[in-house]
Amino acid sequence: METIIALTSDAYERVMTRLQSGEEFVKTYRNICHHKKMEDCDCPFWKNILINGEIVRIVNGETIKVHNLAKLKLLERANTLLKKINPNTSVRISEKNTIGELHEIIRELETYI
Repeated sequence: METIIALTSDAYERVMTRLQSGEEFVKTYRNICHHKKMEDCDCPFWKNILINGEIVRIVNGETIKVHNLAKLKLLERANTLLKKINPNTSVRISEKNTIGELHEIIRELETYI
């Protein structure tokens, strides 16, 4: 079973902005960090890094793609509509579409139902 990691849109954009601005990695803490000073912190965390323009998280030495939760939900909706229109199709809407494009695709597909 594939592990899926998703962040809210705000969190996704925050991490992406920091990585695109040149930070080597962005930490995601496994629990809440209560330390007031970063130098005092020894809390366990995962590293989020940028590979080929996509956020990936290093977990147990493996890289796992990080998804935008809102985009995942739109993608699921678009593919569900596509399956309703043609139950026998093996075609899938690509995750390479932007959130705006997915909204347009959904509006178009809803006209067929």
